[in-house]
Amino acid sequence: MTRVPVALYAQDPILEAGVRSQLRRGRRSNCSNRRAERAEVALVVVDQLDDEAEQLLRRLQRSSTVRVGLMTGHLENNVLRTTVECGVAA
Repeated sequence: MTRVPVALYAQDPILEAGVRSQLRRGRRSNCSNRRAERAEVALVVVDQLDDEAEQLLRRLQRSSTVRVGLMTGHLENNVLRTTVECGVAA
């Protein structure tokens, strides 16, 4: 089984700990903290997409070749377009 290197970006340390724990349980990922240069996937975890999170998504899109995933607790209709523009894949 090949492990996928994941860079985890979370706004909140509790969100980060929970997602990191779940990723470890699957044993199919190797989760590092904000090391997108070694990662194949960047996972951004936020309560909702705000300006800071949007800037992070755009920076990841411009400066790396990683696939970007977004986990959010609340996603408004007008935000979906922004996430697609930032290269977040479904």
